[in-house]
Amino acid sequence: EKICELLNTDYDSFANVVYARQNEIDNFLRYGKAERVNLIDGLLKIDRLEDARKNLRSFHTGVKKQLEGLKARASKDLSEQRALLENAERQLASLKGEMSDVQAEIHALKERLSAKRLKLNSLEELRDKVEQLRSRLDRLRGEEKALGARLMGLPEVEGAADRLARLESEISGLRSREKELLSRVSSLKSRRAFLESKVRELSGFREVAGKEVPDLTREIERLGKELARVDAELDARRAAIEQLRSASSTCPVCGSPLKDPEKHIAEHEAAVSRLSKERARLEGMLSKLEAEREKAEKARAEVERARAMVRELEKYEAELKKLGRPPEEELALVGEKLRKLEAEREGLRKAVEREELAGRLEEIGRQKGALEAQLSRLSFDEAEYRKAREEVLELEKALSAASAKLSQLPKLISARESEIASLKREIQDVEDAKKEAARVEAALERLSILINAIVDVQVLVRKGFVELVNELLGDIWAQLYPYGDYSSLRIFVEEGGRRAGDYVLQLRERKGWVNVDGVASGGERSIASLALRVAFARALSRLDLLLLDEPTHNLDEQGIDKLATVLREGLPSVLEQVVIITHEERMEPAATGAAYRLVRDKASEEPTRVEEI
Repeated sequence: EKICELLNTDYDSFANVVYARQNEIDNFLRYGKAERVNLIDGLLKIDRLEDARKNLRSFHTGVKKQLEGLKARASKDLSEQRALLENAERQLASLKGEMSDVQAEIHALKERLSAKRLKLNSLEELRDKVEQLRSRLDRLRGEEKALGARLMGLPEVEGAADRLARLESEISGLRSREKELLSRVSSLKSRRAFLESKVRELSGFREVAGKEVPDLTREIERLGKELARVDAELDARRAAIEQLRSASSTCPVCGSPLKDPEKHIAEHEAAVSRLSKERARLEGMLSKLEAEREKAEKARAEVERARAMVRELEKYEAELKKLGRPPEEELALVGEKLRKLEAEREGLRKAVEREELAGRLEEIGRQKGALEAQLSRLSFDEAEYRKAREEVLELEKALSAASAKLSQLPKLISARESEIASLKREIQDVEDAKKEAARVEAALERLSILINAIVDVQVLVRKGFVELVNELLGDIWAQLYPYGDYSSLRIFVEEGGRRAGDYVLQLRERKGWVNVDGVASGGERSIASLALRVAFARALSRLDLLLLDEPTHNLDEQGIDKLATVLREGLPSVLEQVVIITHEERMEPAATGAAYRLVRDKASEEPTRVEEI
């Protein structure tokens, strides 16, 4: 933004007019129709107007389709809907009146039903009470008959209840004694069976308990000491061998002078061999004894366990001897006596039952009298009850029918209200569509005017731009072109054919205007492209400046020389400043101000040197 402010030009104008990129000085001639039109429209900023026109045209098409839909909705005939609406409103008023009548009818039915139910409830309570008394009386009569039949087969004994009580006490005592004897017999038999089983189980341990197990501990300790002695001697012999191999003239073991060290070493090695065999023998014996001792320890533990079992066996045998015989004879006598007393008790129970039944029959007689007296006092009319019940049922039926009718009426009313709302919406939709169609149609007219105005603006801007550029090109060409073959240069807008609307660069010769493409040489093309660049710069930018990067692309030697001449002799009178960057040394004569050569040895990676030419 700051750069645009300082240069007083925007980026697109700078990049496409002031600055000619490498190999792009003649891009206007190399571009196709669409690229040229887009280039100039972009420089003139009317490409934005074209985008707006296209968007508005697309919007116009969409709104037009919307308008067609609105007109189709607005053209609908509403006479049928209005007739239906009037009929539905009449039906709604009728339904609401009917609903009010049914509600009044239901209120009256509820009041009558409430009074009838009170009377029916009173009669039902009386009927229930009578039925309960009759049911109780029937039960007492049935019980009386059953008790009389049972009484006939029972014996009569004087003082049966007292005698039965004493007999029950005696039987209870005998039962307790019998239970105690049974428990004792069972316990003695169970204990004897257990003790006999244990004696059989433990008898086999006597033989094991009498065994003796040898003690190998001392022999193992002796062999361990002998093995330690052999290990100590072995260590001494091996150390002596190592010392003898590094000794000078004295034996490291005995301190005597060494005449033949190898002989000493051989003696020690023979001793080491003998001691190693002895050690192996001792280890074998020790290992064997350890295994035997382990077995002996297990055997000793088994013997100790067997001895403990034998002691337990002796205890069980002693207890067996002390056990006495079960009291089976006393148990048999108690049982016999119990059977006799129970037989006697059965007769007494029947006598007691007879006394109880006689008392119950007397009680039933008293209860029957009381119930019969209550029934005689109560007055219940079955016909009156049935009539009251039928009246309640008829009123309930009528109320149910009225309620059912009332429950349907809101649905019918809601259906009519929905129908009315739907018809009103349909009518309103058509009315709204008419208003919206009129509004949209007026808006479309204004939109068409706007689209046409955008097109007219683009045409006017292009026309004004072409006229200004051609006016500048006439002056610039006269100053840049040093020959008389072509007198002028212009931009021409094709008007017909497939290239209609295309921008074409033309030269004027004696016979008329001809396109630069196809007739101009490479140098003339470069001069024409350079003149067009200058004209664009003058027309679109306030910068009196041109930047050319490698402008000699596709030029032969003659074309390069012509371009250098034009830049040197013609361009200074047209532009305030021209900056050229090139590898072509034949362009040096084109410089009218400062010229520099930039040199760098890449092999030695030296920095660039700047040399003024």
